[in-house]
Amino acid sequence: MMGEGEIEKQLGIDLAEQMESQSPRQLRRYLDFEKKVKRGEVDTDFRHWISKIALDDGVYALPERAMAFEIVLCEVVVDLWPELAHAVPAHLFIAPKVSRLTLYLGILNEELTWSQRSAYWNLLSQEYGKHWGWIRDVHQAYDEQLQKSGFSESGGGRLLIEFCDQLRVVMREDEDSGLGSAGEINRLREQIDASREALKVMEVDLEFAEDRADRAHARIKKLDEEIQGIRRQLVDERENGEKLRSERRSRIANQRASSEAQKELEVLRGELVRAQGRLQDMAQRLALSEQRRMQGGARWNMDYLQKMNAVELLGIEAGTNAEVDLGKTRRRFASALHPDRVRDLPAWTGALFSEIMRIVNEACDRQK
Repeated sequence: MMGEGEIEKQLGIDLAEQMESQSPRQLRRYLDFEKKVKRGEVDTDFRHWISKIALDDGVYALPERAMAFEIVLCEVVVDLWPELAHAVPAHLFIAPKVSRLTLYLGILNEELTWSQRSAYWNLLSQEYGKHWGWIRDVHQAYDEQLQKSGFSESGGGRLLIEFCDQLRVVMREDEDSGLGSAGEINRLREQIDASREALKVMEVDLEFAEDRADRAHARIKKLDEEIQGIRRQLVDERENGEKLRSERRSRIANQRASSEAQKELEVLRGELVRAQGRLQDMAQRLALSEQRRMQGGARWNMDYLQKMNAVELLGIEAGTNAEVDLGKTRRRFASALHPDRVRDLPAWTGALFSEIMRIVNEACDRQK
């Protein structure tokens, strides 16, 4: 069988576990506590009733006792709120995860200084922000009503504080929380040793990181130099590309100008050939006219030849291929009346042949 101290210790453990499952919403609704606070109906009878639920283990189940117990703790913390808020929190050495009951017991521990109690109060706000906010709302409601809870000064409040002192003793809160001198020194030593080990590891990591940083810096410097070189090459390539594009544009323009000039040259050549032909024809006609003038070409009357029918004059048959016959006829006359045939004869013979050839050409042109 468990002794009285073991029973109280187990009760504290059970209360702590049960309190961890309680939400601020449940605490506000329990016995309409929030509504009573807002309406100012939390009186001595209500506090006596809820204290009885929290401390009477023969009637009420643990869940009800745990909610009532935390509401009573809230009332006491509200009474201590001004002192806790104005004190400078001390530095505590507490396990990473601490129960809400442990923090309440630290706040209510009258053996501690206000700085130490404020440290528990501050840790409650950090670890259990919603529950701390619920207690703050209760404090603000009482503050607006210009009243205090006054529960900590009542008989039920003193009884609750004594019960908390007993829980703290049997649960060895001082030793477990690290506030005792020996526990604090041991924890400090353990933390120092752990810090030294961590520092050694960090030094090794730092050396490795510095070495990697040096290599990375060297690579970055090399890459930067390569980038600068690539940028210079890019600038040169751009300049060369611009030059090539400019040369290409000039070459294309020159080719186009050359092509146009070649076309113009061909046109001029054609015009020159035609002009030369016209000049030669004009020269021949002028020479012929000059010969006629000098040789008295008016002696020959060519009216009869000019009035003759083209078929009769040229000696071609009607209905034949005009172009073929005309070409042959023209060549025959040209062969017969060519100036070379009368080269050794007097000049008038050449003039006569030229006049006849002219009449023949005109007849051929009319016959086409």
